[in-house]
This record gives sequence, structure tokens and C-alpha cells, in this order.
Amino acid sequence: MVTKEQLQQLTWKNISIVKQSNSTLLIVLFFNTKEEGTVFLRDFLSKEPFKFIISKNKQGEHAFTIQFTSSEYDIMFASKLTTENYPPLTWLNDYKISKFITTGEKGQDGNFLMETVRVPLPQEQIWN
Repeated sequence: MVTKEQLQQLTWKNISIVKQSNSTLLIVLFFNTKEEGTVFLRDFLSKEPFKFIISKNKQGEHAFTIQFTSSEYDIMFASKLTTENYPPLTWLNDYKISKFITTGEKGQDGNFLMETVRVPLPQEQIWN
């Protein structure tokens, strides 16, 4: 079970949505360090059932929450992203496309370095 103390050790700081050549979406979560992302992917997303919740405030800014169904705790990233300043958000509405979550970091050359492990996004993707 996910504990409050475990999640408090992690800082989710950004998100990216990438369309893959095989018509799948990759939702990349960025943490303070590559190690934090690896721990989150390996110890939580790969082992614990979860819901991926997307909400939007009055300004149209999206927040993303991963709610662990076996725990009362979740982790959230409140972004400044809107469909106007980040059009890939609209891809999340397409239920015909398979979606996966992974973690990554930005390399020194500015390109994304992503984990090879990809966790399927549960069908319970929720828009609030």
C-alpha cells in the first residue's frame, strides 16, 4: 500500500504528452531527479492499481492526479498547461488511442530521455 511518507519523498514537476509512431500516446512524468521517477514508476505505478484524473480550473489550466485505489493518498501536478498553449492535451480525449505512462528527464542537449518501462494507462482515465 502507498503511504503518505513515500509520496512526500517525490516531487512531480512536469508532464509531457508524446504521440508515438505506432499511434500510441506516451504520458511522460518528470520528477526532481531521474531516480525519483524510476522509483515512482517501479515501486508505485508498476505495482499499485491507480486512476489517472485530469481536471481543469476556471482559467483552463490542467491538473493531473494519480489516485492509488489501494490507498487514501495520491500525487498531483498542477500545471499551467491549457489546450491553447499545449495542444497535445487534446490527444488525451481520444479513447481509440492506447495510452501509456512513463517517467523521464530532459537531457543536456534538450531532448527527452525516457524510461523504457511503460505502464498502460487504466481505462478509468477520468476528466473532472
